[in-house]
Amino acid sequence: MLSNQVKRFRLWRPAIWRCTALIFGSGGVAFVIGDAVKGGLYGEYPSLDRNKLDEGDLQWNNDFRCTYATLLEQWLGLESGPIVNGQFEQFACIKKM
Repeated sequence: MLSNQVKRFRLWRPAIWRCTALIFGSGGVAFVIGDAVKGGLYGEYPSLDRNKLDEGDLQWNNDFRCTYATLLEQWLGLESGPIVNGQFEQFACIKKM
């Protein structure tokens, strides 16, 4: 049943074109959608201040492995350490069912 599933997808912002290759920026967004998700913003909006950019790209403020660890452990019931190669902070975004 779709309402019991958690869906995740990631959007990336292309930074600039360099030498015919597209280089992707480091700032992005991740959405976790479904009835089992506690809604809200987890993290901070990235700064657009030129002094806070990372070589012209948005500076990330959440390690993607925190999101993966959260979904692996809280949704799938798996040990995340071997998959993400370490222990990472988890978000409180999955409802206890």
